[in-house]
Amino acid sequence: MKPLFRRAIFFLGIWLTIAFLTALALMPENPVNANQPTAAEFEAEVRKLESAYKSNPKDDLLRGRLLMAYQQMSALLVKENNLNDALHYLQWADDLQAGDAGKFSQSGGGYFAVGAAFVEQGDLRQAQDNFDLALQKNPQDENLRKAIATVLHNAGVAKINLKQLQESVPYLELSVQYYDKLQNTWETLGDLAYAKQDLRKAQQCWQKANALGSTLDLKAKLEKLGREAGVELGLAQYGASHFIIRYKRSNETYQGQQLKQLLNNAYRDISRDLNYYPDIMIPVILYDQAEFAQIVNSPHWSAGVYDGKIRLPAYEEGKSDERELTRVIYHELTHAFVVDMVGNACPIWLNEGLAQHEENKVVPVDISNLKNSLAKGRYYQYETLKAGLENLLETDQVAVFYQQSYVMTKFLIERYRVHRVKEMLEIMKAGESFEAALRKTTGLSIEQLEQKWQEALR
Repeated sequence: MKPLFRRAIFFLGIWLTIAFLTALALMPENPVNANQPTAAEFEAEVRKLESAYKSNPKDDLLRGRLLMAYQQMSALLVKENNLNDALHYLQWADDLQAGDAGKFSQSGGGYFAVGAAFVEQGDLRQAQDNFDLALQKNPQDENLRKAIATVLHNAGVAKINLKQLQESVPYLELSVQYYDKLQNTWETLGDLAYAKQDLRKAQQCWQKANALGSTLDLKAKLEKLGREAGVELGLAQYGASHFIIRYKRSNETYQGQQLKQLLNNAYRDISRDLNYYPDIMIPVILYDQAEFAQIVNSPHWSAGVYDGKIRLPAYEEGKSDERELTRVIYHELTHAFVVDMVGNACPIWLNEGLAQHEENKVVPVDISNLKNSLAKGRYYQYETLKAGLENLLETDQVAVFYQQSYVMTKFLIERYRVHRVKEMLEIMKAGESFEAALRKTTGLSIEQLEQKWQEALR
């Protein structure tokens, strides 16, 4: 059974349990088969109860048993994904208790289960109709509202996990309409708005999430947004097939059309090299040098940043270097591709190595620092390389880290081809280490890799 169905049946079970306990004292026997019959098997029991009730319509015991049978039949039909027939049984249950609501049971839980099943099918309109019917039966039930909102939230997140970002928004927005106290939903809506460069909406959503429970992550997002908003809300926007481009309208060097061409060229080349064609929209923000330093908390040697957006210090007074800008675009766009492929599973050194492998097509990567270091018998052992850049403070140390990352990645691609490196990434995405992925795809140990990349460099 799919997750949303399981949740639907779980919540339905809560309401049916309450109803069952209410009616239990009145009933000599329970018509529900404990062995979970199919709807077809249980239908015979329903028909017997209908016949008995028609013979004695004033018998409250029979009416209560038939009501429970209708609701159980609806639940079985939902489980079998026969939603139209499930609704018929709920309507018959409503008709049976008309004018006597609440004496035996309410059908709100049944309509909730049908609504959740329609969510699973992707029919949001039908889902909403049934959720509304459930709430009509239980207008003061905050737990029901929360359950509905949770089903919609989970469906929205499932869309995001499938990279269907735009399709997720209606589910999440409907979730907060039913119940506006789910912090994760507001935060996710803020994340989606931020990715689309809608900073005002992102701020509103994150503030609502923060009001429901402040977290360090939310505080960091709001602080970062505060730094960005003053600059980015004043930028012009230019649309492209895979990019949301923001730049200063007054700048004459890189207007939107020229930048669009640079980005599209990079997207085409990297897609071909990696044999990967992500259907994503990436914000690209161009700042002047002062704005870049204000917005981006990165080392002085950083020529660009990818943090969900490509941020470029593209404007230097009296200077315009299209080749350098193109190099940085190839580098940062490769990071965006890698994140879209495997999230955060790629080690920093390999991510940087792949980015440099692409930028090398624009400007050859300088590896002189690494060669000088190797001549003295020094290079980064794998454990140090794996730790990333955090403990590297000197410019020379950083240069060797980047150059060694590039050379190792270049060796893997040239010896084993890109598809093997992509296999490594998929293995790491599944939770295994780089060491395990390396051995599974190439047969090499870390020690053998360290030996072979240095041999290839000589």
